[in-house]
Amino acid sequence: MVNKLSAYKTYLLFSAITAMCFSLVATVMIVYHIETVHLNPLQLILVGTTLEVACFIFEIPTGIVADVYSRKLSIVIGVVLTGVGFILEGSISSFVFILAAQIIWGLGSTFISGSVEAWIAEEEKDKDLDKIYIKGAQAGQIGSVIGIVLSTVIANFSVRLPIIVSGVLFIILALFLWLYMPENNFKSSAPEDLNTFKKMGYTFKSGIKFIKSKPIIIILLSVTLFYGLSSEGYDRLSNVHFLQDTMLPKLGNLKSVTWFGIFGISGMILSAIVMHFMAKKLKDDDKNQNGKLLLC
Repeated sequence: MVNKLSAYKTYLLFSAITAMCFSLVATVMIVYHIETVHLNPLQLILVGTTLEVACFIFEIPTGIVADVYSRKLSIVIGVVLTGVGFILEGSISSFVFILAAQIIWGLGSTFISGSVEAWIAEEEKDKDLDKIYIKGAQAGQIGSVIGIVLSTVIANFSVRLPIIVSGVLFIILALFLWLYMPENNFKSSAPEDLNTFKKMGYTFKSGIKFIKSKPIIIILLSVTLFYGLSSEGYDRLSNVHFLQDTMLPKLGNLKSVTWFGIFGISGMILSAIVMHFMAKKLKDDDKNQNGKLLLC
């Protein structure tokens, strides 16, 4: 019998490791797309749009797993799919395969989205969740800095390698979570007397019915989709601008990706300072104020 870790420790480890793995990828991805795969501006935007659309389409269907069967199962599936997507993207320098990788990654991210927060809220329901979320964010920032540094160092040998390493680490993390992640307080949102497919149908219909009954949710979903799509031009082409149109000074024999590592670390340091002051301002008796701080 494998001894499970505490939910709190697992949450902090998950936050740190996933942030590190995503930073391994994010630091070099656009550079990889431009310098190795040689994608043009339209292809770069299509890659980002494919990811956004995949996340939007799969969000509700994949949420059924977390609500009906298990938060843990949903998280593990999501981590595995994310890892597979990154390994595929880094291994094959082809526009078509990169699009396929975005779909797999997007599918994986929707299995994780919301499941981690719901899981820790159930497992640590008697604890101060505001402080747990803040600690998770701080652990994520530490992981991000480590990921940026590792990505920058590895990318100076091979730009694709950090992406593949990240994918492998995600697969290892999934195995770790399956063995050591506790789940003791989960309750299915569907009636127990329904069979597997009826439970899925019940949860899906309930979700659609709830969305239809709340026009504000439809508005928020629409805003999220179109904001994500509209930001792709900047997200994907800003790095192209830095690489091709600005005169960034050379850093000895280091590759241009090193600059993106420097930018990333600078941003994380500023973010860590903000999070430190936010943690100090959290008050046990003022949930509204805490909520506003967390939204910021």
